[in-house]
Amino acid sequence: MSLISRLMMQAAAGTGGPRIEDVFKATAYTGDGATSRDFTGGPNMLGLGGLAVHKSLSMSQIWLWEDTLRGAGNYLTSTSTSSEGTAADTVKSFDLGGVTIGSNLWLNSASHTYIQYLFARSQGFFDVVEFTGDGTADRAIPHNLGVAPGMIIVKWKGGSSDWWVYHKDSLDAFSNPPEAHYLRLQGTFAGTTVANIWGTAPTDSVFYVDDNTGGPNATGRACVAYLFAHDPSAEGLIQCGGYTGNGNASGPSVSLGWEPQFVMIKRTKDGSSNEWRVYDNLRPSGGAATGRVSFESSGGEVTDNPLISFTPTGFTLDSAVASVNASGGNYIYMAIRAEGV
Repeated sequence: MSLISRLMMQAAAGTGGPRIEDVFKATAYTGDGATSRDFTGGPNMLGLGGLAVHKSLSMSQIWLWEDTLRGAGNYLTSTSTSSEGTAADTVKSFDLGGVTIGSNLWLNSASHTYIQYLFARSQGFFDVVEFTGDGTADRAIPHNLGVAPGMIIVKWKGGSSDWWVYHKDSLDAFSNPPEAHYLRLQGTFAGTTVANIWGTAPTDSVFYVDDNTGGPNATGRACVAYLFAHDPSAEGLIQCGGYTGNGNASGPSVSLGWEPQFVMIKRTKDGSSNEWRVYDNLRPSGGAATGRVSFESSGGEVTDNPLISFTPTGFTLDSAVASVNASGGNYIYMAIRAEGV
């Protein structure tokens, strides 16, 4: 049954939107060096559009961010401030059930291991938007999430710049609201206080960029924005939130109402050198996620003693490590629902 047919049936039955497997897929794989390798069984990246993110687990290599608006082979990397690059042998096409990749060592070198995350565009989950800055204050940019985004990542394609990040629960050193500062995806900074980056808080149909001359709405800057929804409903597929650490080996529990398969955690406000830690359920030990990578780092997978466990209703912190659970530390997260729950 096609995705469109399934969504029509769900709507007719009153069961809401897509299943998580229709819009997100995490895959751990071993490279084979093939010039054309297909991944199937995932979301309809051709019909829906979206974002493909790749990272080597077994060696130090850059992150690749490629989306359907910019086109296959046009990549950005969250490990630096660099402008958009082009490589024909990275993602070669966006397909009905996933993507086709080439032989580039960044994502398919023989015998090396990798992680792939596919985010399809869908209301209540994810959207990707392009815009060109015009220098105006509090400019509204339309999106199609249908709910307010919980996290927004923006990158200027044509030059060196920060990866500007908005998160609805982030705080800076002065406890300013998230609209008054930004985080940097390419670094471990806790938050940079700049009042005119975002402007007004985002809504279910628009997000705002402001008139800072060094920001994403600077005149002539062609930018791409990745928007991650926050949907706390029982049927929701993604949540963005925050928690306060307690500094204990038995750390706080975060309630989502469902079991996650992907959790990103970042310390803000008082954590000046903590990573954008990414965990998933593909490399667990029991219920604990022991393997992690970091969005800002070119390093390979790091295997820890369990720092985080996925539970049927959310996740718990299993360590007093400062990057996830310092006493009084402020943290943000993005969590994606597991399949079948």
